[in-house]
Amino acid sequence: LKPAAMTVQALLLQALVAQAMLAGAPRSPLGSHRGATMAAAGSVWVEVRCGTVPSGAKESPGATEVGVGQFHLFDPKDGAANGPVWSVGFTECVAVLVRDRNTGKGMLAHLEVWQYNKGGVKGELDKGCNRNWSQLFSAVRKHLGAGADIEVLVYASGGAQRYDSCLLEDPGDVAWTADWKADVKQVLYVPTKANLTVYK
Repeated sequence: LKPAAMTVQALLLQALVAQAMLAGAPRSPLGSHRGATMAAAGSVWVEVRCGTVPSGAKESPGATEVGVGQFHLFDPKDGAANGPVWSVGFTECVAVLVRDRNTGKGMLAHLEVWQYNKGGVKGELDKGCNRNWSQLFSAVRKHLGAGADIEVLVYASGGAQRYDSCLLEDPGDVAWTADWKADVKQVLYVPTKANLTVYK
C-alpha cells in the first residue's frame, strides 16, 4: 500500500480500538442518568429525581428508615448494616450523608431545624434524638476512625431555615458538598453501591 493509504488505515484502526474500549468501559454516572453526578473517584454517586422512594427499596432485606431528627450508621461490608437507608418528610429538615471513601462506612441523618442551627433547642413537637449536628458529626468521626477520607453531602428541603449561626458549615478537612436549594422531599442511600437518590 501507498504511505497515504497506510496512514488512513492506521487512523481507522485506532478509531475502532478506541470505540471498542469505550464500549467495554463502565458507563459514566453523568451519562447514565440526566440528574446523576459524581465528584471524585470513590465518591458517592448522586441522582436527583422526581417521585418517591420505591416500595421495593423499603422492603429490601435490612432496609432501614431514618425518622425525622434521627440518624443511622451503615457499613457496606456488614450484612447486618448494609441494607438500603431511606428517609421521608423533609418539610423544614435537611438530609446529611457522611461517608468514608476508604471503607464505605458512614451515616445518614435527617436533621430538624434545631439540630442544624447553633443554639437551637428541641421543642415539644420536635421528634429528633437529643443531639445536634456538631454532636452527631463528632460521634461519627470517632466511629469512622483516624485516617478516614470523609465526604459530607447536605441537601436541604424547600422549607429549610438556615440561620447565620448554621452548624452545617464546611469544617475544612473533609470533602464538603451542600445544596441549600435542593428542595429535597425524600432520600434513598444504598451502601453497597454508594448510590444516593435525592427525590424532589
